[in-house]
Amino acid sequence: MAAPGSPLRFLALGWFSIVMGLAGLAWASLTPAPVVPIVGNVLVPLAGVPLGYPAASAAQAGIGLLFWPIVLVLLLVRIAQAGLWPEKLMPTVFIMVAPPAVLGLDALQFGAPPLLAWSAWGMALFFLLWALTQARRIVALEFGITHWAVSFPLAAFTALTLRLADPANGGGPAMALLALFALAATSVVIAGLVLGTVRGLRQQRLLIPELPAVAQVVASGGESR
Repeated sequence: MAAPGSPLRFLALGWFSIVMGLAGLAWASLTPAPVVPIVGNVLVPLAGVPLGYPAASAAQAGIGLLFWPIVLVLLLVRIAQAGLWPEKLMPTVFIMVAPPAVLGLDALQFGAPPLLAWSAWGMALFFLLWALTQARRIVALEFGITHWAVSFPLAAFTALTLRLADPANGGGPAMALLALFALAATSVVIAGLVLGTVRGLRQQRLLIPELPAVAQVVASGGESR
């Protein structure tokens, strides 16, 4: 049995608290948004290593690497419990591409074997193909700020693909062609996002607060009368 002040006891209490917290978690309110801070952590080495802070950059990336699988499991449970998130938040499905793509760039930045970056690229490709299954639903939505959730994951995946296309990292002609296609597709998507944002601002359809669900129900009830 663990001593009262032992690290094992504190670890057991910590896991117990997590389990009790998840038991009361409102799964329907969980979206890929918590992945964004994780991406912020794993982005640090891309600037920190060239600036001469490899140790601090590795520590920041380690935090992201710790929490990414946890959030991923939570999202999978949420999908099993309540299905995918609401239609307006559907573009956020692409956020899942960002962590493995940036971690692959981190591996190359730290001078790790390219095979680690290729492994991360494979994970990013899997999440990208999964996200693309929702592309038709996303395109059919009225343009909103959430559509920008598509931009940085595609950019991260494209950057990693371009790095791996280098023969020094194990790339070849096929990978170089795929990298050019990814760069062109990402450029077109971001240009479309810019145009959609400008159009939405001109039409005053963006950055408008939504009524709470209760207010919407009351308003619809008053109109029916």
